[in-house]
Amino acid sequence: MTTDKTVSLRDALRSELDGHHANTEAAFELFDLTTRAGYTGFLRSHLLSLSTMKSVHAEPNIYGLDFQHLENEILKDLEAINAPPLYAPLKTHIPTDPLGVSYVVSGSHFGSQFLRKKMRSSRDLPEEGCYRYLESSHLKNVWKNILPSLTAGYLRQENLASIKAAAETFLLFGLAAEQIVGTTGKND
Repeated sequence: MTTDKTVSLRDALRSELDGHHANTEAAFELFDLTTRAGYTGFLRSHLLSLSTMKSVHAEPNIYGLDFQHLENEILKDLEAINAPPLYAPLKTHIPTDPLGVSYVVSGSHFGSQFLRKKMRSSRDLPEEGCYRYLESSHLKNVWKNILPSLTAGYLRQENLASIKAAAETFLLFGLAAEQIVGTTGKND
């Protein structure tokens, strides 16, 4: 991709990452979120992704994205459904550009709202108390913080690193989902 004085970074991220987003969604569809086992796998895979990224992003980034905060929410959710965390090493490149990483992680709060509504029909999960991660206001706030950077001006050369990091972040989440499925079984 080259720079373009008519395209915003947000538009470039959407168009360039469409396939990566679809692949990651497909990986997470391996988990039946209306079951305790499926939701456990989903949480474990997100924990694996976030803890892997936390190894490089130990402190909150300039947009406020705090991997430790998100990890704690997931751990509390797992505890609420009596499921232990599963730490399996994930060997992959860890993206470093804070805007690209924040775009993917904080943008996931839109999908989380949809998932939470879908899960309300579950008879296998509690009605409340185990959805801290899905209902996180932290991600909404990070999204608000990155929005000016996504919409200000046009696509510039320095934005290409953000697009690459966002693609790598999608890949990392997809790999984590596949690894958890391979480690525990589809809904185990």
